[in-house]
Amino acid sequence: MVETAGGGGGGGGAEATAAGTVAPAQGSFSGSYAKVRLTSLSSQTVTIGAAGAGGAAGNNAGTAGGQTTFGAIITCPGGLGGSGASAQTPPFFFASTGNNAAATTTATALILSQGESGFMGIAMVTGATDIWGGAGGPSPFGGGAGGTGPNAAGTAATSKGTGGGGATSTAAGGAQAGGNGAAGVVVIYEYA
Repeated sequence: MVETAGGGGGGGGAEATAAGTVAPAQGSFSGSYAKVRLTSLSSQTVTIGAAGAGGAAGNNAGTAGGQTTFGAIITCPGGLGGSGASAQTPPFFFASTGNNAAATTTATALILSQGESGFMGIAMVTGATDIWGGAGGPSPFGGGAGGTGPNAAGTAATSKGTGGGGATSTAAGGAQAGGNGAAGVVVIYEYA
């Protein structure tokens, strides 16, 4: 049996804000995931999807994670980057409308998934405590990067294939960068 995950995307960056405005960016998507059963196996070339980079400080989206492949047998696209955030007057939220491509295989599929969406960035009021940068999407290998409070860079993901967190800026705060995603993974199980 083989488990694979694409690289997680990078969280969105947040632009600098003026008084009365806030900017909470979206967390990024986790990479797609596959669990596949193989009854025989020859030598295969393995590529591990790279982590997506968090969006640069400002209203900048994170980059997508890299694609993980197990020969020509399994392909797991990386997670989409989180949306960047522009300064606006709350209440509002930032979220992406895209979807990851699903994993594919030429073998017996047990699970093929698209990966999980990052959480939206949310702003309720202009106060310094009511703003949240979105958490990164989780994967079967662990939770995504945590969300962030006011005036903070996005959190970097640590679990394989998970998404990075979105940044925040509030009430005349400076621009902040999004958090990086985590690289993908390939796990091979051999049963005697």
